[in-house]
Order: sequence, then structure tokens, then C-alpha cells
Amino acid sequence: RKSSMGAESEPRVADSIPVATFIDDIDTFMKKEGSAEAALEKLQRFYSACKSMEQRLVQRKAKLKVKLPEIESTYNALCQMQAQAERGEALVTHYELAQSVFAKARVPVHEENKVGLWLGANVMLEYPREEAIELLEKQ
Repeated sequence: RKSSMGAESEPRVADSIPVATFIDDIDTFMKKEGSAEAALEKLQRFYSACKSMEQRLVQRKAKLKVKLPEIESTYNALCQMQAQAERGEALVTHYELAQSVFAKARVPVHEENKVGLWLGANVMLEYPREEAIELLEKQ
């Protein structure tokens, strides 16, 4: 592959972030580019691509930060379910029906090993409890 900076082989980080190459010899670089305008234009495109990538990563990080408390809460609930199932007892818990409205529930976790995980975009999948815990640990 040809890099945006002119090198023949472009090393990549995470297969989407281009790695900047260091210009050792400005004279050689300028001869290869042809003119100062062409070199500046190429470097400006590379800079713009990097800034765009940075902006997407910052937005993604912010979205993940918002989701983290919910993922941790779900993980803790699954671990509690697993502990109750190992004891052979049903899980008695309170859950939120609406804002500030809670109900008490008895969940037979010792009889059933399946849980539903809400993945977003109107998608919920059923997993065995151990597999759901492993999935959330990876996330």
C-alpha cells in the first residue's frame, strides 16, 4: 500500500488509523512531491484525516462512557443471579417499573439458566447466564 505521506508500505494501528511517517530529509521529500503546494496539500489532507479520526474516536469514547454504568449494573445483576443459582435459591429483588416506582420480584434463577441482554437498536438476545457474564466481562 502507498501511504498518504508517500511511503510505499503504510503501517497501521488498529487497521484504521494511519501512522505518520517522519520526514528525515526535507530536500528528498520535496523532490519526491514536486512542489511545495503539492507537499502542503498532501500533508493537509493527512492532517484532516487524522483530525476526523480523532473526532470519531472522541465521540465513540463519550458514548461508551455513558453506557458503562448500565453495563456494570447488568454485570453485577448477572453475578448476583449466578450466586443465587449456585445456592439453589430463587433471587428476590426489586426492579424499577417506572421512574421512582419499584416492584418486588421472585426470579427462579436456580431453575432457569437463560437471560435476555438488550443489545440496543431494538435487539434483545437470549443467552445462557454464564455466556452473558463472559460477554459483559469482555465488553
